[in-house]
Amino acid sequence: MFITLLALLFFYLLFLVVSVSDTYNPIKSDAIIVLGHSIDNELNPSPWLSARLDMAINLYTQGYADIIIVSGGIGPTDPTPVALPMKTYLVDRGVPSSSILMEINSNNTYQNFKYSRVLADGYGVDSIIIVTNGFHMYRSMLLASHFFDDISVAANDADFGLAKFFAYLREPLSIVINYLYSSVNLNDYTY
Repeated sequence: MFITLLALLFFYLLFLVVSVSDTYNPIKSDAIIVLGHSIDNELNPSPWLSARLDMAINLYTQGYADIIIVSGGIGPTDPTPVALPMKTYLVDRGVPSSSILMEINSNNTYQNFKYSRVLADGYGVDSIIIVTNGFHMYRSMLLASHFFDDISVAANDADFGLAKFFAYLREPLSIVINYLYSSVNLNDYTY
């Protein structure tokens, strides 16, 4: 019985993750928040991070927001805060440096929004567009809602094959971990 309930919970959460991953509705906002992902030793963004950054460039050039917040600290395999090469990537592709704010303290999605909120307060940012990959969108929206009231989303979900499939399968567990940690008020967890 317990295993059946766990399986039902897993598939329900997977359904939510998959159904939200196809509903993108960016609206004109104060800022675009690009969530970090891994970089390599030469400080190149991973393919998933490049896809996120390309989407941010697209939104910025279409006038959806005047500010881009790149959010990412030093992950377990990152040689530097992820936000630094994210900014470089954007500047190299024509986004003015003055339009980019860097959040360099986060180590997980919860912290991306927590520290981006602090940064956003200094620039009068109330409305945001979350830019991430589709598999990550549902959890990102849940966590962002703790810090921002006016949220829309956009994702660049290039085909990443088997890696994308496993990323979708991982998300229900990540949602449960987020819920468990936040319900016991350990809001700065890492995993």
